[in-house]
Amino acid sequence: MSSPEFVRKADPDEAFTLLADENRVEILRALWNGDHDAMAFSELREATGIRDSGQFNYHLDKLLGQFVARSDDGYELTQAGHHVNGAIEAGAYTIEATMEPMTLDDPCRLCGETRTFSYEDETVQVECPGCEMQSQFGVPPSVFLDCERAEIPAVAGEYLRKIIDHVNRGFCIYCDGHVDPRVSRVIPEEAHDEAREEMPEELVDRIGDIPIVTYECRRCGVEITSGLRLTFHNHPAVAGFFYDHDVDVRDVSLWEFATFLPDHERILGADPFRASVSFELDGDELTLVVDDELAVVNVEEA
Repeated sequence: MSSPEFVRKADPDEAFTLLADENRVEILRALWNGDHDAMAFSELREATGIRDSGQFNYHLDKLLGQFVARSDDGYELTQAGHHVNGAIEAGAYTIEATMEPMTLDDPCRLCGETRTFSYEDETVQVECPGCEMQSQFGVPPSVFLDCERAEIPAVAGEYLRKIIDHVNRGFCIYCDGHVDPRVSRVIPEEAHDEAREEMPEELVDRIGDIPIVTYECRRCGVEITSGLRLTFHNHPAVAGFFYDHDVDVRDVSLWEFATFLPDHERILGADPFRASVSFELDGDELTLVVDDELAVVNVEEA
């Protein structure tokens, strides 16, 4: 059997130009807000409030094929039409949200200091004033709508779980293209001196040789990075280890895993490349050994 054939239907600039008219956006919103069944021409026109039949027909025709599909039952959104509406609902283009920094209940696992959590420009940032470690990731405003302030860090953690699960399954969080993971040092050996000019020397010495996972998208080129503990926190072996100790790993705050830990994440060798990540509970330890492509090559429990 032959592979699927992919043909570009429109250039990106042409596709977005189609959405430059508010009447066309109204049509997409009307189809989205309907009962998600196909809508008849008259029903769709009434839902948009566009009185001029000729004008309505003109704008609807511009959307056909790319964002709207027509069948014997009427008009309905294509997948692209659903994605446009999803982006609108997510608030990526319409909502701006900020919040004053707040402290996390989980202290920094690297130095023990209290970490701060902030949200601005659709980005969550977690910082530690003690060791100056920080992490950040994008979150659309819709994730925090209807949330109380005290709930936001936990909700952000669940969203980060979703991101990690998505890339671990091989897909880009932005374009859904395929991603390739690779494991390397947080700071390459040849870059340690340069890093000391930009970061506290003690921090470079503590985390410079820790392994980091980089997921690179083949399609859009974006890179997502993660520590091994965060990447593997829901791996079947890890989930089983926690379960054997009467702990559901899904109930553990994600911020327990979202910190580099030199004692639990190590580079073991360069040829072949090997790195390890360990988890401890009640005096027991589970260790996973991975290669540079993130494949687990050994699991040990002690």
